[in-house]
Amino acid sequence: PDWLILTDIVLSDVNRLAREKHIQLKRTVQCDNPADILPILINPILFKLLIRNLLDNAIRYCPEGALIELQLDTNTIRVVDNGLGVDPQQLARLSERFYRPAGQSQLGSGLGLSIVNRIAELHGLAITFANRTAPEVGFIATVIDKKPPSIVL
Repeated sequence: PDWLILTDIVLSDVNRLAREKHIQLKRTVQCDNPADILPILINPILFKLLIRNLLDNAIRYCPEGALIELQLDTNTIRVVDNGLGVDPQQLARLSERFYRPAGQSQLGSGLGLSIVNRIAELHGLAITFANRTAPEVGFIATVIDKKPPSIVL
């Protein structure tokens, strides 16, 4: 897949919502060659939805003026923000259907991250959610290829 074109479309889709909250969106390619980004066969429509849901969640739950970075690498796609993070006790439940952490003022059904999780599973990928480690603050959602890279001899 052409991850740069695909992520351009998604970033463009969520840009207005980000601008309304003065949130900066940034994409970083962390490998030398964009052709090496997560080299798997994907359904582009589903993957746009996956990335859009991750970015949309970050935009919704980050405070005004936050930075959200979409990081593309050889075996991962990450959405990293410098928002408030998530209560550690709630991290494990984030991908459950209809789960919404207590005290949310944001509208939503609690399905966004369960959809992300299902799309990842359909592609043989895993998704992890974590808070950034101190002194940094924020949240990291990582889509990772569960299969080890094949070794070319």
